[in-house]
Amino acid sequence: PRFVSYLKLSMTEAAYFEKLVALGHSRKEAETRALFSEVLALRGSKSKTLAGDEFELYSQWHHTVIRALLGIAHIKDDYEALGKMVTPPISATQAKKSVELLHRLGFTKRRSDGFWELTDASLTTGASYSSMFVRAYQAESMKLAVQSIDLHAKELRDISVVNMAVDESAFRDCQEIIRAAREEMRARIEKVEDPDRVMRLAIAFFPVAFASGGEKV
Repeated sequence: PRFVSYLKLSMTEAAYFEKLVALGHSRKEAETRALFSEVLALRGSKSKTLAGDEFELYSQWHHTVIRALLGIAHIKDDYEALGKMVTPPISATQAKKSVELLHRLGFTKRRSDGFWELTDASLTTGASYSSMFVRAYQAESMKLAVQSIDLHAKELRDISVVNMAVDESAFRDCQEIIRAAREEMRARIEKVEDPDRVMRLAIAFFPVAFASGGEKV
């Protein structure tokens, strides 16, 4: 508390500092993981939060893939090559339209040497959204996950399914675990210096039955 006072930390900064101290003293694996997740949550994401017309990014599943590729591949105007990098592949026309959309929305820009580069390293929809584009994008991503089972070797993907009998409290806890896992993954990929692929994480955690016998909306 004296350090917090001396450094004149805000409430959030103080909580972050206290969690870091606790993390440094932690010796139990479960406690360490829990504290690490809390530290990540308090640190906050470096992602740009989308607003307004920017949600058009999710109008087609491959727009975000093209955006990610422009961040790791050297592309000028070879849209055919860019389209072939996508899996499943898209046409040169589709790749070009994606690049044009990204540029119009301000997500990419031309460098002085003519190559495309990103204006923001990471994007997020934020805690809440109501865009029809995002809902359609999520549905399309689930379809891509299904296709990946036949399209990609097991060594190139990680898809698993498990049924769990839960109550409301466990359901909320699982939601928090998934959220914390996403934050841990964000923190990890921020350290990647030379990426060689674009991965998409599509988490599906949804009810398939209710003991009451009636569908809950």
